[in-house]
Amino acid sequence: MELVSEYYTIAEVAVLFRVSHQAVRRWIRSKRIVSIKTPGGNRLIHRSEIERYTSRSAAPTESHAAVERRMKRLADSLQGTPTKRGANR
Repeated sequence: MELVSEYYTIAEVAVLFRVSHQAVRRWIRSKRIVSIKTPGGNRLIHRSEIERYTSRSAAPTESHAAVERRMKRLADSLQGTPTKRGANR
């Protein structure tokens, strides 16, 4: 069973796409990606939204598979599970 978070923070999405958190906020404001706002005021992006954005991006800088691998590594590092590289990031 693959343990991957269903929701990601703006910072986590920025790491996945290798962009700044400001870029992710711009994507949310321009409705390029959809987020939810928690009662505490934080924005969360659902995994399916990340996948949708990756698959529909007009000129993706990298493959969907590359983003999927980073999503898995990020989830593993958040859970303290060693990655194939042998280090948590």
